[in-house]
Amino acid sequence: MRLRGPQSLPLALTLAAASARAEIRPSLDDFYERTRTRAEYLEHCTGFCGDDWALVLLAGGQVANPSTDAVHPALAEGPRLGVDATYGWNGKNLVRGRAWLDWLHVNDTGQSVTDFATEALTFLSLYPDADAGVEGSLDVIAAQREELALDDYTQFQVRPYRVLDAEAEIAPYGVEVDKDGKLALPVGYARRMRWNLDGEAEETRDTISAALAIRGYQSGRRNHAQLDCLRVTRTLWDTPTGDADGWALTAGYQHLSPGIDELQIWLLAGYGWYDAGPAAAGWLAQTGATVDLAEVPGTRQIRGGFDAHFALDRDRRRFTRVKQWRLGYQDTWSVMIFALDYEGAAVDTLATLHAFTPMVGVQPWGPGRLNIGLRYRLAFAHDDRAPAGTAAPDADRFSATADWFF
Repeated sequence: MRLRGPQSLPLALTLAAASARAEIRPSLDDFYERTRTRAEYLEHCTGFCGDDWALVLLAGGQVANPSTDAVHPALAEGPRLGVDATYGWNGKNLVRGRAWLDWLHVNDTGQSVTDFATEALTFLSLYPDADAGVEGSLDVIAAQREELALDDYTQFQVRPYRVLDAEAEIAPYGVEVDKDGKLALPVGYARRMRWNLDGEAEETRDTISAALAIRGYQSGRRNHAQLDCLRVTRTLWDTPTGDADGWALTAGYQHLSPGIDELQIWLLAGYGWYDAGPAAAGWLAQTGATVDLAEVPGTRQIRGGFDAHFALDRDRRRFTRVKQWRLGYQDTWSVMIFALDYEGAAVDTLATLHAFTPMVGVQPWGPGRLNIGLRYRLAFAHDDRAPAGTAAPDADRFSATADWFF
């Protein structure tokens, strides 16, 4: 298992296309990350809300030039639909289900581009008010991705795919370390199965992870903070070109808010060694921060991160050093939203990708209602491994969206 940067910045209801599609992604590389934002709508609800439940619906539309049509760019349009429902009880326990669909019809060719993802998540705490107990989580994701993102690019995934991804973790805890933290022993198992759109298997990956950690809850929060004192991870791959395996030892903060609600940091480091073709070994790193400069999260925000890990090139059956970095700023002026995000990646000496995405939007009824936005991703790439005609996110992409959250 490699360390990865956050699969998403916090899922605030901004004009970013992530609100409808990019957030639901497999995150097998970090067991903590899969449930980190599980209670976001219970804490900051937009939509239909109660004391222990939240329901948010999305109905929207999009006009764009999909990146899958990079050779002959053509306009496409289609709906954006979503549902996100959460029910919680006993302060910590909850169930959450969500699904998002982006569908684009390409006028010139008559083809369609479909991005769909659905997720079911459960988090349970036995004896939540006791000094000792057990917490457990189960998270299952099913998705079809026809337009790929940076995380796919750095996993040597350059064509559309379908994925079924499940992760379970159990964490007994009890010994008090300080007033907010207790010693925990989280143990998890995850499986990812990936196919191409013709149904041919591309990858099966099994991951076992165990950690000695300090886990705690801040007052008024349903999600926990965690310090991994030591985590041991074993990963096994089964691909059409052969088997592969790897080990990793890691430690560090998992999205810790150190008593400052406006600041979240993550700082992890470790060492991994992997065996497939030429063996690979080296340091792993995952660092970053999200800083909110206004009282409402996401209204004025700076975010950034850096990630160094190893990825399996399934076609060549070898592990390759991968580096990723992100930097972004978002601001709100009255009903206007402005944002600029930069993403970069380097896959050994084989490929580099730089993507700049400015965005401007209008929320005439305030945050979380009607969002009208324009985005343009400007991409620069050099790639010696991706043949022509792939869906890699290395082309410019324009989109105009109108989303109604209710």
